[in-house]
Amino acid sequence: MKHISSNNTSKGKVMTMLEHQNYMLEKGKTKNIGFFESVSLKIAGRSDGAHGLPRQDGGGEWISPMLSKEIHSYKEFCDRIWGKLQIDISDKFARLGYLLDNLKSLEGQLEEARGRLEKAQSIGEPDYHIKKRGEEHLSENQVVSRRKRYHQKQLQPFMSSVQSLGNELKENLKEAILLENEITEANNAARLICERVMNHTRQRMDVYWNASYASHPEKNNLPVTPGIRLIPDAELMYFRQHKQFLDKAEETIDYLKVKYDVTTEKEEKKYE
Repeated sequence: MKHISSNNTSKGKVMTMLEHQNYMLEKGKTKNIGFFESVSLKIAGRSDGAHGLPRQDGGGEWISPMLSKEIHSYKEFCDRIWGKLQIDISDKFARLGYLLDNLKSLEGQLEEARGRLEKAQSIGEPDYHIKKRGEEHLSENQVVSRRKRYHQKQLQPFMSSVQSLGNELKENLKEAILLENEITEANNAARLICERVMNHTRQRMDVYWNASYASHPEKNNLPVTPGIRLIPDAELMYFRQHKQFLDKAEETIDYLKVKYDVTTEKEEKKYE
């Protein structure tokens, strides 16, 4: 099974993570088995079948150099895909973790700032209609206007604190949303690439199996299809490491998006 280089383009330029994934998705094996590919698999299958291969061992595993090669090739390919992804987005995971911690801190600070503002608003509101010494010549409207300006000036530090913390929280949240989306898209792309290769590997194994079945001395005891499971160990290991973090990130981001009514430009365009 042919695989594609995961480092460079045909022009020798180093790919970014997204460029690499798009290249793999476009060039990955998705078509049916080609003629020459099919011929070589059938020859190998008939030759192995005549020698009693594949055969099942005591543990129920199918013994066949050809099948073992296909399975190993598929897993090796997926190892490279998920391993490269792990390296490519390690900085994104680190940044997202920092943002989530910072968002939790900012949320607490913002709630405290709002509490201080509400307290100042409730206990510091003056009587707008009582004139002070020197204000006898002012009209009632002028006195009310003066009191409101003074009261707003007293509240300004509290209001500025709330606004500043709110803006910082929203900016951090927007960045966290974008990072989570990028990580999710990268994970989905890697999974799709491996699924395409898995489907092609299954096609190759089926052609080989059918050819070996035809010449196998014990074909009456062989299943029509091998029923071999192709398990992407690298993907399982990847999500074993990151699933809890990603679930927590999604939960936190969704909660804060609703609470503070935050959307990114990409999300806004989506619903236009």
